[in-house]
Amino acid sequence: MATITATLQTLNVQRPPPPPARVEPNDTDSEDENEEDDPIAAAVDDNPFAPLRINRDIAQDNAPVAAADTQWTTGFKTEIPEFHGNTSAEELLDWIVMVEEILEFKRAPLERCVPLLTMHFRGRVAVWWTQLKTARARLKKPKITSWDKLKSKLEKTFLPYNYDQLMFQRLHTIRQGTRSVAEYSTEFFLLLTRVEIQDSERQLVARFTAGLRQQLQHTITLFHPLPLSEAHQQALTIEAQTKSSFTPWTVWEPKFALSISV
Repeated sequence: MATITATLQTLNVQRPPPPPARVEPNDTDSEDENEEDDPIAAAVDDNPFAPLRINRDIAQDNAPVAAADTQWTTGFKTEIPEFHGNTSAEELLDWIVMVEEILEFKRAPLERCVPLLTMHFRGRVAVWWTQLKTARARLKKPKITSWDKLKSKLEKTFLPYNYDQLMFQRLHTIRQGTRSVAEYSTEFFLLLTRVEIQDSERQLVARFTAGLRQQLQHTITLFHPLPLSEAHQQALTIEAQTKSSFTPWTVWEPKFALSISV
């Protein structure tokens, strides 16, 4: 018995001291400190209507961003011309040029402007657009949302077959003939807008000059005009000078009749 008691006393001496009691953090104190650092939380405690004011302030801060995001739509509906889809290729091409000028001026996102553009479809093209949307939905194809995709579909449907090739041939063979320089230039510049060519300025001047009458060609080539606008102005000037300096031949007639006696 004495031995057991001595052994227990030895174990008690060798036992390590118990760990200190764990002190749980006071959540209330932590929350109070966080609230003191958070002005929004403090404002809510002071004023029960603070959340409404804070949400209103946040909305006002975001308002300029939202306004800038939709600013391009201002006046958009009235500026886009109507498109009827007639058989004239020039109608479609002129409409596309007008639309792209407005899109660039408005800085409109090309992936969001399709619904506003198709609102101006009338007649044949409106029927085509409705049928196209129905067919794509039936085939589970995605909606057409970008301007480039819509333009491609319009050109494929409403431009004549091999239209680009025909326009390039006209540009290659255009001649002034009996027309004035102004009339010839109007058709030449119109064809340039219809055909996508990669000519340099010198090549464009050569194309323009080659279609003029020979007398104008010889005179213009002496000046080596560049760019194309200069060649155009020189052709107009030379034509005007030629007309002003030209004196038509007149037939001389006697003012008295000769009497011949037999």
